[in-house]
Amino acid sequence: FNGGCFDNFSAGDCTPSQRAAIDSFTVEVHRLDQTSLASWDFKLSRPDFFHIWAGDVGAAFGVEARHEDYTDNRDPRQDGSINFQDIINTTLVTNDLQGNSGSLDTHGDRDVESAYAEFRVPLVSPEMNIPMVQSIDAQVAARYENFDTFGSVTKPKIALSWRPLDFLLLRSSWSQGFRAPNLQQQFESGLQRSNTRTDFIRCEAAKRQNSAVVFTTSCPSVASATQSVISNRQGSTSLKPEDSDNLSAGFVLESTFLPEDFGRITFTADWWRIRQTDVVGIFGDDNHILLDYVLRVNGSTTGDPAVHRAAPDAQDTADFAGTGLAPVGDILFVDDNYINLDRREARGVDLGLYYDLKDTPLGDWNFRVNGAFLDKFFQEVSADGAIINAAVAAGKIPAQLTVAGQGNLVRNFGRPKWRYTAALTWRKDNFGAGWFTTYVGDVEDPNIVLTATGQRWVIDSFQTHNLYVQYELGDRDQKPLRIRLGMRNIFNEVPPLADTNFGYLGDIDNPAGRFMYVNLRKEF
Repeated sequence: FNGGCFDNFSAGDCTPSQRAAIDSFTVEVHRLDQTSLASWDFKLSRPDFFHIWAGDVGAAFGVEARHEDYTDNRDPRQDGSINFQDIINTTLVTNDLQGNSGSLDTHGDRDVESAYAEFRVPLVSPEMNIPMVQSIDAQVAARYENFDTFGSVTKPKIALSWRPLDFLLLRSSWSQGFRAPNLQQQFESGLQRSNTRTDFIRCEAAKRQNSAVVFTTSCPSVASATQSVISNRQGSTSLKPEDSDNLSAGFVLESTFLPEDFGRITFTADWWRIRQTDVVGIFGDDNHILLDYVLRVNGSTTGDPAVHRAAPDAQDTADFAGTGLAPVGDILFVDDNYINLDRREARGVDLGLYYDLKDTPLGDWNFRVNGAFLDKFFQEVSADGAIINAAVAAGKIPAQLTVAGQGNLVRNFGRPKWRYTAALTWRKDNFGAGWFTTYVGDVEDPNIVLTATGQRWVIDSFQTHNLYVQYELGDRDQKPLRIRLGMRNIFNEVPPLADTNFGYLGDIDNPAGRFMYVNLRKEF
């Protein structure tokens, strides 16, 4: 805690604190999370369940019962068991850890019963000799699940594949799906987080009192507008599951028309679309504060009920004098609980290219590329979000203050427009080698916006390369000992800068630098 040396800043700390002094105000804390799953199931399948005109119909059936349990045990200094009391014994604060927010212990469990049935149905077989139809196959399935917390759901699936020629397969599918809220979202008993937020109604009051005050995404000239805000979050057993409607269509093109000496080439392309409803999430404490601002600008004296405020004091009254706005006190906390939000739609294209070349004088080669293009990721604006956007459109609030986390979210944080992986492997007798690369496109950081232009900070694209060589001791047909020497991130690429706790976007970027490894594998 003493900083560097005054005479030589590069030498580090010349007068380090005593270990006993540091130990006197540090404690060990824990967070013990435990999940358990007990399940029983029975499955039955048969490839020739019964016969129809085009062949055998395959079928699979299953039932399952499971019990899920979740416990989040926080340290006593964080869950309220041990409270902080100041040196004169007057102020009592729930959390006894410096730099941490209070979080209560959480426990939840649920029972689920499920059943499914699936059929593979041949509609046209090659033996039927229908022109341009070598085969048509269908898949019909349904799944039922019953949760003791929110009830039951039943979802179907239908898929169809058509092979008009040897080298071409057309395929499509439609299904409905669901995702049950996890146990934390249902049973979270109390979570607090402290964030620095801008109380925009104070910016507006200062602007109306002094035309020189200008603000867009913040108003640093108004000291009282920047506050440390407690965000409270709780789960709810009344949450409904997320429902989805899924549609896909694509084709597989194979090089069966080429001589075998050219190898085997396969190209796949699939368009997909997912429409979700009742998406589980949070509105965001920043959005609640923004909604509170809009409601008060529109004449409300109570604002957003999720934003809890202290009673206005004399200074608050003076700050709002002559503005036409009702004075407000400081924000005490914001209720930002899990809720079922509105609809979301995602759409994109998946591409694949695969090339196998066997038995050449130089060995066997395999090359593959998989790419994903995200064309659309639209979170529908909620009713509260629409109120905010309407205020922007009417010119009542700055144009930069749009609702966060809604609208078109392509390139927003962890949703790059493009990403791909590619790999090349080689085998020759007992020798082998492989190369692998991964690429993630650039995304925008909505938390950093240039005040003058409203331009968001761009987190650059990121690409890494891996390489390995290997040798197998013994006959390849007898499970030999394999020795592999590899290197990850061979060019020592550093993830692009992002406004996060660790300075990079962990959802899509890996911070591990270049390193080598040795791997020994023996199968018995």
